[in-house]
Amino acid sequence: MNELNDIPKALNNQVEEIKNHISKLMELPQTLEESAKSYGAIVRQRTIKCAANLLLALFVYASSRMSIRALAASAAVMGVADISDQAWQKKFITLSFPI
Repeated sequence: MNELNDIPKALNNQVEEIKNHISKLMELPQTLEESAKSYGAIVRQRTIKCAANLLLALFVYASSRMSIRALAASAAVMGVADISDQAWQKKFITLSFPI
């Protein structure tokens, strides 16, 4: 049971490391918010607050072996986005194949 209690701590540690690496490796462009809105990545800001949070979630998902359900849970815990795993899956499909 202790392993289950350690999962949120491990995820938060992994996310903090990724945040540190992102900030060291790249600076986000000034027009990131406008680009995210124009490409339809962020439609309503009540689900995903900003484009940087969306990039962070996508980077965490792509660089780890976590499921979409685990991504939804960890994103909600971190305050990145409070949306379901089905909403994340739909978001990924929309971002992959813009209409």
